[in-house]
Amino acid sequence: KQLERRLLNPDWAFYEEHLGRPAPEALRGLFASRELVIGEPFRVHDFLHMRLEPIDEDSLIDLRDWIGLEVLPFAISEGDIFYLRPGPDESDAIYITYQDGGDTEVFCETVNELVEKIRKAREEQRQVAATAAKVRILPTGR
Repeated sequence: KQLERRLLNPDWAFYEEHLGRPAPEALRGLFASRELVIGEPFRVHDFLHMRLEPIDEDSLIDLRDWIGLEVLPFAISEGDIFYLRPGPDESDAIYITYQDGGDTEVFCETVNELVEKIRKAREEQRQVAATAAKVRILPTGR
């Protein structure tokens, strides 16, 4: 319940201070949608177990020795972190830093692009759950 509460109540003031610019509206909209934020991990491309992370001071990670900055990941998948680069002149591209080697690259050019991928993943989860609920498993051995 505490994690859910943190997910649904991002500390936007802290995040904007960290970024040095306003938080993208698409990111605010994502975290305002309970149906997108709360649930099982989801698949986006090759990332099988992506989940959203709280946006607050407790989530800040100091990676200055590794990639040269502090980041506040708002999504994670098996240790790989997804975040916006801080700085007033940075774009709203979503970066990923891989935990198994430290490589960093752009994952999505915009937050909107990531939000659409998450929407699609959540819809696929709902469809699979609905289909599974309709399937009857016949007893074996008869």
